[in-house]
Amino acid sequence: SDGFDPSLFELQKLPDPISKDYIQENRQRILKELTVVSKKVFQLILEKQSSYTGEIQRIRTIEDQLKAALFVCHESRGDLAVAKTQFTTKSLGILANYRKRQVAMTLLKSLRTINTLQKTEIRLQELLSEDDYPGAIQLLLECQEAARIYSHFHCISALSKKLQETLENAEEQLDMALSKVCTHFDERHYAKLQRAYELLGKTQTCVDQLLMHYASAIHNTAFNTVHGFAELCRVNDQPINLQKKQYQDLCSCLTQDIFIPCLVDLCKALWEILLSYHKLIHWHKQNQLPASADEPMLISSETDYVNQKLANGCGKIW
Repeated sequence: SDGFDPSLFELQKLPDPISKDYIQENRQRILKELTVVSKKVFQLILEKQSSYTGEIQRIRTIEDQLKAALFVCHESRGDLAVAKTQFTTKSLGILANYRKRQVAMTLLKSLRTINTLQKTEIRLQELLSEDDYPGAIQLLLECQEAARIYSHFHCISALSKKLQETLENAEEQLDMALSKVCTHFDERHYAKLQRAYELLGKTQTCVDQLLMHYASAIHNTAFNTVHGFAELCRVNDQPINLQKKQYQDLCSCLTQDIFIPCLVDLCKALWEILLSYHKLIHWHKQNQLPASADEPMLISSETDYVNQKLANGCGKIW
């Protein structure tokens, strides 16, 4: 064991009382044992001398290799430190330049979009002059969406206001074009108007406005027709402004010889309006709003509203 004491072990084996001869005898025995062990150890050392020498040489070789490896590691670490510094600096520079490039490209794209938005009004007027109302409204709505996306630019705030004014002007032109349907119904023209109002989400407003236009068309057509014949009946020196007279009073100005031609022209003019309304109803029957999977109830409600309004308008117009 680790706590073994050989000297104490031998002393504990001595008898009591101890004689000189016993001590001498044990001393001789132990010396013989020591001699035998020493010879055996020396013999083993001699046997392993060549291996020992080889191991010593191998250890020295390993020491030399370790010194060379240590030198290489030291040099490599120095080179890595230099490379790390240079690589990091250049990499950060490359990343910074790349980021600047990306920001510049994003800014360039934004500027191009803003430039396009600035030129939108010219294109809008071209589309409206070509009676491409859906294209004009679609372009306006897209521009407004783009203006919302780029609202962080100061120049866009004024542009957004301008786009809103342009949209209002476009709606006024739509309304004027809608009023022309009352006296001359053109299917292609009316389909474009309907599509434009759909994009605006004002399908119901469209039919309401249209019925008002029909009422105004009837009134204006009747008044202008009778007014033209009343002007023929007026005496040259009569200082009456017929334009300010009521319709009933204007009719009373007609003479007997003018009455029949005036009535014929009036019936023809009103017949054109009735024919236009008939074509309008027929168009809506043939072009019902398609059902939508997302909002079927909304589409059905709008269709029912339009049909009901047009049906009720028949009696009123007649």
